[in-house]
Amino acid sequence: MNRIYRRIWNATRQCWVVASELSSPRGKPAQTRLLASALLLAAAGAAWAEDEREDLAAPSIIPAEEAPAQAPVFLLSAPVMNVMGVNTSGLNIPRGMWYQTPIVMSGNYRDPEVSGQDVVALGSQSVVSGTESTVLGNYGIARGGYATAVGHNARALGGHSTALGTSAFANGKGATALGHKADAPSPNAVAIGSGAKAYSSESVAIGANSVASGTYTVSVGKSGWERRITNVKSGEDGTDAVNLDQLNAVERSARSAASTAQTTANTARSTANDALAKANVREGLLYQSASNGVVRIGGTNSGSSLNIRNSNGYLRSITGVADGAVGTASTEAVNGSQLSRVQSSVADARTVANSAQASASNAQTTANTAKSTADSALGKANTLSGLLSHTSTTVRIGNSNSGNLLDIRNSGGYARRISGVAAGSIGTSSTDAVNGAQLNSVNVTATAAKTAAGNAQTTADTARANAADALSQAGTLRGLLSETSTSVRIGATNSGTDLDVRNSGGAARKISGVASGVLSDTSDEAVTGAQLLATDKRARSADTLANSAVTKADSALGKFTMLEGLVREDAAGGNVRLGGSNTGTVLDVRNKSDGKRKISGVADGAVSSSSSEAINGSQLLATNDRVSVAQQVASDALQGISELRAQSMFVNVGDKGPGVAAQAGPVGVALGDSAEASLLSEGGVALGSFAKARGRNSVALGRAARVDEEAEGGFALGVFSSVEETGGVALGVDSSVQKGAENAAALGAGSIATEERTVSFGNAGLKRRLTNVDRGTADHNATTVGQLNDSLATLGGGAKLDAAGNVTAPTYTVQNTRQHTVGDALTILDGAVLRTTSRMDRVEGELRSVFQDTPTARADGLNQITLAGANGMILSNVGNGLIAAGSRDAVNGGQLHSMQQQLNGRMDGLEQRIDGQPQSRMMALASDDAGTPATTPVAEEPSSPASKDDKVVASTGNAPKSSPQPKAEAPESPKPQVDTAELEKMLVRANDYSDGIAREVDARLNKMDKRFNRMAAMSSAQTAMAMNTAGLATYNRLGAGVGYAEGESAMAVGYQRVLNDKGSATFSLNGAFTNSGERSMGVGVGIGW
Repeated sequence: MNRIYRRIWNATRQCWVVASELSSPRGKPAQTRLLASALLLAAAGAAWAEDEREDLAAPSIIPAEEAPAQAPVFLLSAPVMNVMGVNTSGLNIPRGMWYQTPIVMSGNYRDPEVSGQDVVALGSQSVVSGTESTVLGNYGIARGGYATAVGHNARALGGHSTALGTSAFANGKGATALGHKADAPSPNAVAIGSGAKAYSSESVAIGANSVASGTYTVSVGKSGWERRITNVKSGEDGTDAVNLDQLNAVERSARSAASTAQTTANTARSTANDALAKANVREGLLYQSASNGVVRIGGTNSGSSLNIRNSNGYLRSITGVADGAVGTASTEAVNGSQLSRVQSSVADARTVANSAQASASNAQTTANTAKSTADSALGKANTLSGLLSHTSTTVRIGNSNSGNLLDIRNSGGYARRISGVAAGSIGTSSTDAVNGAQLNSVNVTATAAKTAAGNAQTTADTARANAADALSQAGTLRGLLSETSTSVRIGATNSGTDLDVRNSGGAARKISGVASGVLSDTSDEAVTGAQLLATDKRARSADTLANSAVTKADSALGKFTMLEGLVREDAAGGNVRLGGSNTGTVLDVRNKSDGKRKISGVADGAVSSSSSEAINGSQLLATNDRVSVAQQVASDALQGISELRAQSMFVNVGDKGPGVAAQAGPVGVALGDSAEASLLSEGGVALGSFAKARGRNSVALGRAARVDEEAEGGFALGVFSSVEETGGVALGVDSSVQKGAENAAALGAGSIATEERTVSFGNAGLKRRLTNVDRGTADHNATTVGQLNDSLATLGGGAKLDAAGNVTAPTYTVQNTRQHTVGDALTILDGAVLRTTSRMDRVEGELRSVFQDTPTARADGLNQITLAGANGMILSNVGNGLIAAGSRDAVNGGQLHSMQQQLNGRMDGLEQRIDGQPQSRMMALASDDAGTPATTPVAEEPSSPASKDDKVVASTGNAPKSSPQPKAEAPESPKPQVDTAELEKMLVRANDYSDGIAREVDARLNKMDKRFNRMAAMSSAQTAMAMNTAGLATYNRLGAGVGYAEGESAMAVGYQRVLNDKGSATFSLNGAFTNSGERSMGVGVGIGW
């Protein structure tokens, strides 16, 4: 039974929606009854709608605890909308848990295609395959394990992928697309929002129409359609996103750092400016004209002192001083060797002076002359003191000299002259260098002193001789020694030039009491020992100072030589060069504490491949900015290169070919020797040597694979594969889609497709079998051998496909004959039916010849049979019927004759008894004469009613018994007595039996006539069904027919399937039934060639 729990009429869709007991609990489809429900609804839906229109009631809602089990209704018409949850008063019902019926709305409904374990599919034409995949929505597709597609036309085509929304598309393992037309075509891509697209693997696109095109990227918009990300918490880890507050803090920190850097840069610039100013000053103080030229110190300085003390105030030596020119006009510094010679000369002069002093003590005149000579020497010594002086802690060279050249040894270690040295200060504290003029003065003075000393010695000797003479000659002494006023004059009258004070023994004498003589250029007074001692001290001091000056000059000369090689100036307005003569590769500007220094005031240096100029901070900052940008670009490029390298390590193009460059047209890709991609069109892809993808949007993969210009969208894969027609696909070595084969496919090596919209698996000489094909489930699916075997198995008789693919014909045993085709078996059956019909017709004719008309029927059967024949009809060969109470057997003439005999005998006996006439005796005599013995009549025993199981047969003259009795001997004459009551009973029983037989025969004939009518109705129904499906040019044909014959009705339903595209093989299944329960079924197979 299929009880209907609820019928709801939908005025919009004009159809009924029902919930029946064919459904399973909680909406899961009762698959075993789904087809039956569909057929019942299809056949009876219109009738229900018409009959039940008057019974419409207001829609109601059934609570969960009272609701029967419901299931989706399989509709062949347009679906209906859900019933609103309101009651008859229009008030909303409080919320609760309700049972509802899922309804699929589709104008072109088709069952879902389902394969795999634990899958769910709900929706028209939806497709689901793979373990635990789910599809909810019309036209939805879920392929691959654990895929989920929810929404109209949603596609989840990768394992673990999810597509949620109308036309959402997730193609790739782990891809997720949420929203209307959201697109996630790559592995693990996520697209969230209407129209969002995540093209690259591991990318995320969030928001309507957002586009993410880079690997491992997250996009919240697209170009020209950017979005802000709000409510972002401050990032903590290195991979966290940062918000604007953090960025502002970084900006403030950067600005502070920039300010600090700017301050530092300004300080560095100030320091560099100071260094540059100092360098300029030093450039003016120390420069060289050439590497082998003159080094000048203080060229631009107007001061008169050159101080070479160190930072601690210690004095320095000037070394490497060449012999300076010694002359009155010389301004060159003298070295230690020159001063040593001067010192030697001074020592000699001192010795001579000492000797002269000793001699002068003996002779006043000689002493005066010596004094004069000593004064001259002192003057010259004073001159030397002016040339080389020592004042405080400063050593001055050429203090009174205006020269400005100091020349020291060069980088080769050769001695140099220092020119332009002013006259150094000569004193106990002077550290100034002396120039050549000062040394010359000292030399002149020393020479003069020496000469004077020599002269003094000679004079002393002469004076001694004269003194001896004076002693001997008093007169002479008086002329030689006189006193004028307060002066004492020696040799006043003597014209000699010598005053000898030696004694007579020739020993020298001292002149004591000599006053200090005047020291001047014109003085001729003798000098005293004190004066000479002072001169000696001065000379010694000069010698010491000269030696110190020479030492310091040598030290200064060495350092200056080094400084000359490190720093020089070409001119006052020219260049300053550091380390010009140094061969080292490092310029160290650290201070004495090893602290680093800044170089400020550096102008913008030239930036070129040949430039050797220093650059400043601003240039470096600009370079750093560019380097930062370049570094970012390089980092991106390196990442891209790394990715390309990682990807390109699996790609390699061999050589040994003609080496012709690949060519590609607009948006085309060509890879391989001599490859060409859409040179005259666009969008072609050619991969492989000599591959030619010339058609628009075509693909050619493999060596010499080719797609012609006219083959738009063609696809050729394999060596020497070719496509010559639009939409063609050639897969395999030397496979081909030829001209005229539009939208055809050639699969396999050597396969050739020559017809449009076909798939070729071989060629004229090469055939292939298509294996591992799943069982077809739709009209456009391929049918497997298994399905064909199943179809052939329904024919019975061992019909199947053998191992070679040939059809094994069935074998049927029909009418004791073996038939091998359904047609032959049906022919035999048809012949048997025709023969049976003919026989039945003959039987019916014979029956009609027996009976005059059709008996009328009663509730308990036929009540009358009228035999044919104008004078009636004799029933012959009727067996003895049962003569007993309740018997309905027909009696024959013999039984009636026996009964008549008994009646006659009994009537005669009765008459004899009644009448007592002689006639009775005469009849008895006549009877005796006739040979009939007279018997004494015996009353018959009353017969018991015949039981159900008794088989009592009417006998001739014997009373019926419940069991058969032996026949009595035939009386020789009629019995004289007749039991009239028994006779009447026997007649009644005979009549009832005859009536029963007539009724049974009439009922059987009527039943057979009705069965003939039902068979005729079934034939009419099958004929109507076959005629309505004969002209349908489709692969599947379903027909139904209804037939009527003399008040009987029948219905036939048939299905036919065309097994191939050419229509050369068909399979059919049909069945018919009547309203009285007769059923028939037929299976057929048709093969044509």
